[in-house]
Order: sequence, then structure tokens, then C-alpha cells
Amino acid sequence: MTIRTAALLTALGTATAAIAGPTFVAFGNNTMYRFGASGPIDTFTLGDKMMSLTTDPSGRIIGHSAERNSGQMWESYELLGANTNAPSLSMLSDQVPGPRPTLSFAEGTAYSSRDGGGFAELITVDSGTLIDNGVVGPLNVQDGVNGSGYDAVNDVLYGINRDLDALVTINRVTGNATPVGGLGLDYFNGAAEFHNGVLYAFVQDLGSQTLVFGSVNTGTGAFTAIRTIDTYDPNGTTFMSLALVPAPASLGLLAMGGLVASRRRR
Repeated sequence: MTIRTAALLTALGTATAAIAGPTFVAFGNNTMYRFGASGPIDTFTLGDKMMSLTTDPSGRIIGHSAERNSGQMWESYELLGANTNAPSLSMLSDQVPGPRPTLSFAEGTAYSSRDGGGFAELITVDSGTLIDNGVVGPLNVQDGVNGSGYDAVNDVLYGINRDLDALVTINRVTGNATPVGGLGLDYFNGAAEFHNGVLYAFVQDLGSQTLVFGSVNTGTGAFTAIRTIDTYDPNGTTFMSLALVPAPASLGLLAMGGLVASRRRR
């Protein structure tokens, strides 16, 4: 496995490594990884820990942080320069009222999740600031979900649940999460993103103490490892997130993603 440091990447100039297939960015705390199914794994140290991340319909990579600021509120960010040698986080808001471990867009609406009062809920958030908009309803699974991805073609919002170590589907009208099946590994934190018919996941494998990128079978819930990205410190908490880095030609398709399901349902 080739791991490049930010310093080495800077020395190499502004050209990015060519990676076959889709390129993803993921966070393990404040370490950002950029990788494909094979090839180099580029690493960068950024200024905040990201616990949710997604690519919105316009091509922005946005998400929620995992740390409180001085005012005891959480923050939301846009990831800039994801495919360059100098990625950075640009704040969207410092008034997020709590940790928000998931983020997915479905038909133009941004969905997240929150835990509070002993139960977890599906919520909507403002697409610009990622501050809470409203409550959809209880997820009805312990620990809620800590990774999500939306299949626009089949109009299905998926989540991964660490209490059951399982894939769930989430009803966007009621919030209710229905288990599909077990991932087949014991994990604590994780993230997910749906792209081109595949639900990808980035999980903290407790058995091997590694951060693993793979895919999830949406029919059975089974996780298939694609590659190991890094190890983690078992004595601390690792917050994780995952997003697709859109190629310029795909931005129009992302913008149309909400229209696919919308037109199909009319």
C-alpha cells in the first residue's frame, strides 16, 4: 500500500495522481484520505474532525464536524480542493446544535440523523448551512445510523447501524429504519456513500483495528472489503466520513440525481 504524505504531495507539485474509477475522500478524525479502488492513498492533516460528509447535487463536498467549538456548538464545513494537493475546510456554520453523524441528499432535501433523549431521529438540515431544519421521525434502532447513502434510481435511503452491525433502509416519510441484514463484521464508527448503483462504506473494523473501504450488498447487507486504508488508535474514538470526489463531467449528473426519482414518481 502506498501512502503519500501532504508534504510529499506538495513537493510533487499540483498534479494529482491518476486513479482509475471513482475517487473518494474519507476522514478518520482530522486525517483526510483520498483514494480509489487501487493505486495510491493520499493523506492530509486538516483542521477538524469530520463525522459526516457527502457530495451535494451541485458537486460541493460538505459535512459536519465532530468537535464542539468554544460556544459548545458543532460546526459544518465545505471541503475545498478535494482533488488537489492543498485541500482545506471552509466553514459553513458554527451553530449546528449537536453531532450529526450522517448526511445524504434525496430529491434535493438534505437528511441527517441525531441522537437525543435516549433515542435517534431522522432529521432534515438546511442544504447551505447544514443546520437542523426539522424532525422527520424516530429511527427506532439503538445508536441510530452513522453512515448513509441514497439510491436515486430506486428511491431508497440506506444507513448503517453499529448496534446491529447491519444495513438498514430508512423511510424518508416516517424516519423508521428497517434492518436488511448484517455487515458480517464488528464495527464501531463508519460512513457510507451511494454511487453508480453501489453502496460504498468506510468502516472501523474492531477485529483487525483497521479502517476499511468496501461495498455493501443492498440485498443482504453483507460488507465486502475493497482495501484497507489505515490503522487506528484503539484507545481513542475515531470519527469517520466518506464522500465521492466528482469528476467535472459528472457534475451535471449529480445535479440531476434528485430529478431522476422525482420524475419517476410523478
